[in-house]
Amino acid sequence: MNSPWIKVLLSSLWVGAIATCALPQVSLADDSAPAVQATIVLPDGTECYWAGPGATLAFEGKRLNYTCGDTLGLIGDTTIANGTSITLETATINGTTITGSTPQTLAIASVMLTDGTTCTSAAADGLSRAIQDKPLDYFCNNSDTAAGLTGAITATNGVLSVDRITQEGFDRGYVETMTISTLTTAQP
Repeated sequence: MNSPWIKVLLSSLWVGAIATCALPQVSLADDSAPAVQATIVLPDGTECYWAGPGATLAFEGKRLNYTCGDTLGLIGDTTIANGTSITLETATINGTTITGSTPQTLAIASVMLTDGTTCTSAAADGLSRAIQDKPLDYFCNNSDTAAGLTGAITATNGVLSVDRITQEGFDRGYVETMTISTLTTAQP
């Protein structure tokens, strides 16, 4: 039992156990997966799809970034404030011409992540939720663990990302950056 190898092995196991108890787990998103551009669902149920890079229609210097059928689109930048509201500009399309636009600010009712998890606005029920002292903007419907979305939703070329925090056990959990596949809006 006084073998130096056993002492090294036992001390390594002991240090590993302390590190596991003291530090939060951190998991990084899988960067090898292809980017998924989010679908934006308007309050009336109309689905808007990323128009892609390159040349598209434009109106008053604003690019058509999302198409929502033959006669509607979203132009210019979409701005997501506090992770809970989105400002966008709907555009009326007639053939190959945009004939007008209307800016509007909408509430974000829910998001679906690329892993199939749906997360609904935490403000909908008026309750304040937090995991590891991080306030949740959305509560995710995962029956196995407590999970929610926290922090800003970022947008880059139609790809929307947000941090999901998951609690496992009493005081342990991890944060991972997730991609949103569908963002559903509602009237404020």
